[in-house]
Amino acid sequence: MKSLFLISSLLFGLFFTGCGSAEPGPERVIVTGNVTFDGKPVSQGEIWFIPTAGREAPQAGAIIKAGQYRVENKGGVPIGACQ
Repeated sequence: MKSLFLISSLLFGLFFTGCGSAEPGPERVIVTGNVTFDGKPVSQGEIWFIPTAGREAPQAGAIIKAGQYRVENKGGVPIGACQ
């Protein structure tokens, strides 16, 4: 009887694991690009996409390497106006 309870509990837990929504928040897209200064690729740095004033959305950013970046963490940059 005890083992039946344990097996039932385990199956119940496995069945409901993962039920529910993904991380809440705005829709996002992966953004890639090139960064230059005086016509030459920026060797390293950071780029940030900050939502414009009055817009409720998280910031998103990436490391610039050899003039290129790719924002993909948590699905990318929230869709909408950024500065």
